[in-house]
Amino acid sequence: MMIKNFHKSILLFSLFLIIKTRLFCKTQQISFTKIQSLPSCIDFLSFTEDSPKQINSFFSASKQFGNKAQIFGSSFTALCDDLGYLYSNPSAASLQKQTQAGGFLEYDLDSILFGGFGITNRAKNIPHFGYGLFGSLLTITDEKYFEVVTGLNLSYNFLSGYDFKGICAGINIKTGWQNLSFSSINNISQNDFVSFDSNSLFSVFFDFGLMTQFNLFKFFYSREPNVKIGLSLKNIGIVLDKSFAIPSNTPLPSEICFAFSCKFLKPITLCAGTSYPLNFYDFSQTCFPSISFGFDFSFKESISLSVGTEFKKNKSQFSAGFDLKFSENKININYSLDYISKEFQTHKISLSFKMLLGDNDRALTDYMVDKYYQAGLDYYAKDEWEKAIKEWEKALLLNPHFDPAILCIESAQEQIKMFKKISESLNFE
Repeated sequence: MMIKNFHKSILLFSLFLIIKTRLFCKTQQISFTKIQSLPSCIDFLSFTEDSPKQINSFFSASKQFGNKAQIFGSSFTALCDDLGYLYSNPSAASLQKQTQAGGFLEYDLDSILFGGFGITNRAKNIPHFGYGLFGSLLTITDEKYFEVVTGLNLSYNFLSGYDFKGICAGINIKTGWQNLSFSSINNISQNDFVSFDSNSLFSVFFDFGLMTQFNLFKFFYSREPNVKIGLSLKNIGIVLDKSFAIPSNTPLPSEICFAFSCKFLKPITLCAGTSYPLNFYDFSQTCFPSISFGFDFSFKESISLSVGTEFKKNKSQFSAGFDLKFSENKININYSLDYISKEFQTHKISLSFKMLLGDNDRALTDYMVDKYYQAGLDYYAKDEWEKAIKEWEKALLLNPHFDPAILCIESAQEQIKMFKKISESLNFE
C-alpha cells in the first residue's frame, strides 16, 4: 500500500510540475513566436553556436530515445538497459532480457513536440541475436517544421560465454523524411542572416555500435557483469532533396560516442560518456565534444531515481527522473533544465512508458541449467561421475556456453580415467 501511495504521489507531483512549467513559460513570455523562437531553434538545429549557422537535417535522429537515455545523455551508450538503446547504441539489442514495447513524449515550451515508439526482442532459437523496430516524430508547429524517422535494429553477441560475455555488434538501418518551411529573417542572433525555403528532404542513414561487459571490483552476487563499455557511430548516410540531388548545406547530425557504466554496489549505477559531433560536409564546422555523467539509484525493484548532466560548449543540461514499475509495465517521468544556454533557460517535461512482454523463457532456461548443474555437483561429491556428466550434459543442451558445466565434465572425465588406471594397476598386481 505504501508503494502504491508513493507512485501516486510521484505522478501527481509530475503533473503539477508540467502545469507549473507551462505557466512559467507563459508568464515569462517564452513562446515560439517568429522573433523569440528562431534564435533557440537555430541553435537547436545547428552543430555549434559559435560556428556559422548551418541547419542539420533530421535533428530528431540526434535526440535521445526515451527518458532514461535523455537523462544520461551520451553516457547511456554503455548503460543501454531499456528501449533507449535503439538510438544510443544498436549493439545492445542482443543483451536485452525481455521483449519490450513502449513510447515517449517530450514537451518543450509551447511549440516543440517530440515523441516516438519502439519494440525490441531477443530471438529464442538464436539466443545471442536481437532485433527491434522504432520510429520518432518531431514537430515545431509555429514554424511548420515536421520530421519523421523510422528504423530497423539488428544485433548479435559474438563469443558469448559464462565468463567472457562476448562482444556485441549492431546496426540501425534508418530512413527519414523532413519538411521545413521557415521564413527568411534578418538579425536573428549576432546579426546572422538565415534563410529557409520550403523544402522536403529524404534520407537513408545508419548507426553502428559495439559493446562489451565484464566484472571488475564487484561487491555483490549476480550473473550479470557490473561494468559495460560502449561505442557507437551514429547517423551516417546521405540526404536527398525533392529533386533527388544531395544538398550541400544540410548535413546529418553525425556523431561518435564512447561511454562506460559500472555498478560496484547493487543499487547504484554510475555512468560517464563523451560525444563528438561530426560534419562530413565540412569538418571545420565540427564543434567541441560533450561530456555527460549519470547516477541511478534503485530504492526497490519497483522504484529507481536517475540523475544526469551533460556539458556542452555554452549549452548544458541537467535532468532527473523516476522510473516506476507497475507489474510488468514501467513509467518514467523526467524533468530537464537547460541551465547554461546563451539565450534563455528552457524547461522540458517528458514522459515515457514501457511494457515488458516476456523473456522467451530465458529465466526458466537459466533456472533449469542451474538445477542440472547442482544435481551434477551432488553426484560428483558421491563419486558418481557418469551420472554427474549426464546432468551437466543436460545443462549444456539448454546453454552450450555454460562454461562451469564444461569444466566439470572435463574434471569428471579425468577422475574416471584416473580411477580406471588405479583399478587396472590393482588388478595387474
